[in-house]
Amino acid sequence: MKRKNAGFNIAIDLGSKYTSIYKIGVGVVLKEPSLIAIDSIDKENTVCGLQAYNLIGKTNYQMTVLSPIGQGAIVDMTNAKYMLSLLIDSLVKSGVLSKKNSALFILPSGLTPSEQKDFFTLGYAVGFSKVGVVPGLVPALINMGIKEDDTQAHMLVSIGYAICDLAIIHGLNIVKGGTINLGGKTICDAVSEFIASKYNMAVSSEECVRILTKVATLIPNDIRSCEFEGLDISNKRYKTNIIYSSDIYPIIAKCVDKIGDVIETVLNMCSPDIIADIHKSGIYLCGGSSNITGIEQYLTHKLGYKIFVDVEPDNTLIYGAGALLSNTVLLSKLARVQG
Repeated sequence: MKRKNAGFNIAIDLGSKYTSIYKIGVGVVLKEPSLIAIDSIDKENTVCGLQAYNLIGKTNYQMTVLSPIGQGAIVDMTNAKYMLSLLIDSLVKSGVLSKKNSALFILPSGLTPSEQKDFFTLGYAVGFSKVGVVPGLVPALINMGIKEDDTQAHMLVSIGYAICDLAIIHGLNIVKGGTINLGGKTICDAVSEFIASKYNMAVSSEECVRILTKVATLIPNDIRSCEFEGLDISNKRYKTNIIYSSDIYPIIAKCVDKIGDVIETVLNMCSPDIIADIHKSGIYLCGGSSNITGIEQYLTHKLGYKIFVDVEPDNTLIYGAGALLSNTVLLSKLARVQG
């Protein structure tokens, strides 16, 4: 693999929860769940994205809903190709994309060389004329307002659905970084277990996400509450109940504490010069699961660094990659193209 100006027309964030596609000069043209519903008898009935998401828990024996992406990597190449092909075809049919496209994939910083190579394999299997990859945190940091010629080191932490990706970046290079398997799904699973234990109720993943949207907090005295619906585990009847922010707080705090511990571990491996830079600039958060009430104050207290959350944290990575498409000089420095 080598670096060169590849002239990509789309950027793709193939995440564990969502697949986002950015078209140069236009913006985000697609954001749908990274899911595919496969009909084992009639392949023509196979759907993906939002259509597949709407089938979760509602399929018969011949239909299976799955995600070919796990922890930021491709875990099922066959169905990843099937899913991405369907999503691209939908954009071609609607006139948003032409039939010939060149794609830049944004990747977590902790992928192995083999896992990175899978994205080239996928891109060419789907039919892209050119395929490149870039560590998503670098253009994301620039999109958050850090100039590309900045001489200071910066730290960016992306808390996604399945993973937390973090990196210390200096001069467009990742100095230290990595990926841990902890994110919004970890929190959601823990909340579902809490509801089952305290209320003897089972809730859908969609309902759990709604609960977190309403009452997720890292403020100890938060008094918000949320009515939720679910299935009584004992009698299988549908019922409602109320959950409070104070119920959710210790669950979220436990998960965010683990992220804070990893941040500290990475920082402890850095030189005094880098530590001094980050004390001045602070730590930047993005990713959909970073949008938790009070997370800035909580991590500031825990770590002793200023914490900043991006304005649209769930779109930071794809916006950064999208902006990179138009910056040919920077693109030639950052993108790796298989050749």
